[in-house]
Amino acid sequence: GSPNTDNNADYVPHSLNSVTITGGTSIGRAGFLGCEFLIEVIIPRCITTIGDYAFNNCYNLRDVKLSNNLKTICK
Repeated sequence: GSPNTDNNADYVPHSLNSVTITGGTSIGRAGFLGCEFLIEVIIPRCITTIGDYAFNNCYNLRDVKLSNNLKTICK
């Protein structure tokens, strides 16, 4: 499938440069697709799954803090 389907692009500003996730259990398919200015992501213990293309085209992403509770990272 295309990375442009089932994503949060309408809700996540592409100018975002840092994000700390504070709840939920997963980062959905293409959740941060195209956030070209995103540099840092902090993923807490509550997140167990990262969906397909979640950080696709996040060209500047260089600091990702993952928890040891993460079970699935898709494409």
